[in-house]
Amino acid sequence: MEGREANEYIVVIGLGLGREGRRGMTITARQLKDMRWRLSNLYHVINRSGHDELFPPNEIQSDILNRMWYRNIVLKSRKRGTSTLIALLALDTALFQKNQNCQMINDTMNHAEELFERTIMYAYDHLPEEIKYISPVKTRTQRMVVFHHTEGSVIQVGTSSVGTTPTFLHVSELGKISFDTPLRAKSIQTGSIEAVASDGNQMVWIESTAWGKTGLFREMVDLARKHRDSGRRLSKLDMKLLFYPWHMGADNRLFESDQVISEVMEEYFRKLGVTLDIDQKRWYCKKYDDLGPDTLIQHPSTEDEPFSVAIEGAYFAHQFRRIYSEKRIGHIPIVEGIPIHTSWDYGINHDYMTIWFWQYVDGFLNAVDYYENSNQGMDHYVRVLEGRGYRYGTHYGPHDLRIKEISHKTRQELAAEMGLRFKVVPRIGHKMDAIEMARKILDHVKFDEVRCGVGITHLEQYRKKWNPKTTGWSDEPAETGDQHAADALMTMAQQNDFNFTSAVILGGDKADGWTVGRW
Repeated sequence: MEGREANEYIVVIGLGLGREGRRGMTITARQLKDMRWRLSNLYHVINRSGHDELFPPNEIQSDILNRMWYRNIVLKSRKRGTSTLIALLALDTALFQKNQNCQMINDTMNHAEELFERTIMYAYDHLPEEIKYISPVKTRTQRMVVFHHTEGSVIQVGTSSVGTTPTFLHVSELGKISFDTPLRAKSIQTGSIEAVASDGNQMVWIESTAWGKTGLFREMVDLARKHRDSGRRLSKLDMKLLFYPWHMGADNRLFESDQVISEVMEEYFRKLGVTLDIDQKRWYCKKYDDLGPDTLIQHPSTEDEPFSVAIEGAYFAHQFRRIYSEKRIGHIPIVEGIPIHTSWDYGINHDYMTIWFWQYVDGFLNAVDYYENSNQGMDHYVRVLEGRGYRYGTHYGPHDLRIKEISHKTRQELAAEMGLRFKVVPRIGHKMDAIEMARKILDHVKFDEVRCGVGITHLEQYRKKWNPKTTGWSDEPAETGDQHAADALMTMAQQNDFNFTSAVILGGDKADGWTVGRW
């Protein structure tokens, strides 16, 4: 055989094959039946340096093999080799088990085809000829391969698998999919994951880095954590959580470097409660220098960490990176003697209403409270304001308040009859102009972490709509429900009573001016 010396040989006992193979290698029937042995001795991969090598399961891949369940959800740091391992498991399943339908779902078709060619088919093409003789290809395209010997076992890659009944399912980057296209993520859940039966050895693999604080992937991780923490025995339909932080394994080290490790980072490492060597610390500090808070997403240390940061496509991602780095989210006390102002988003047909509560203190606009509700009349929100017991300044409302209701009165007039007087902010012609105004005001905002927690999450998740046709971001906000809190923030940003360079600040200094616009 080309590229092999004459004294290379392979013997497959019980199969009657004595053809040449790897140098000094003997394969027995018993070995060939052992999945762990096959993974470590048969498959070739392209390593990080771009070179061919026999697949050596690293520490994390070995841990996955030791802990894997029928349904697995893998939360991980980047470049841990999980996709490679799962792809080889799919290939091994199709080669050595009959009637297997292995479906591999990726976030994009390009990624799907790359996984198919550079991992799955590369490993097959570099198998010993004896193994390919045992399991020949029947049909092969750029997205699918069918094997003859295992009675039509198939591996197919794509961006969905609706209409099939997988026996082995891999969903890669579900976090990104659920962030970009929530409806597609739901379709994968209902049309693919739910299609996998549990009466045999069917397997489901969901692996991803985290994308955002909410979404299907976050929900599935949280449910798997609850199952684990409860200590109850998992059924074949329950997801098992496997978490792999950046510091696990021999990788992720920076050698022979003068990378600075700051006191802040040393304190961070101390709080982790794990033993780190100097090269690991240097590697992480270098990543943080390059990525900033995005490091928490790409290379998490804990299970909670990657869900704490705003990400790509979010309108206010840059602003919240600064807010977190400047520690402007935390306990923000309400200061006596300073009026509280509100800004609102008024939902169509009362479907959703959001209110931010603000105080101007020491050069910052403090978000001290947040409230949202739906399908409630204005009287409900009047009671909410009264129940807070705050001393109010001005209530800023959107231009929608000038729309007339069935009573032929504007919403602003109806609210005034209940004792709530709004000041309507000017209408902004282009949404991006309003968003830009909100970005500027966020550079001067502090948030109370507890009272404004829900609103903060909405602002971080407020994002552009993903256009699957162009595989890019559109100019329109996504209708995810997060837009209401953002619109209420924009209401505050659009008011023209003050700015951060003006000496005139919202409502005056005297107590008798606090209730301007209230009752």
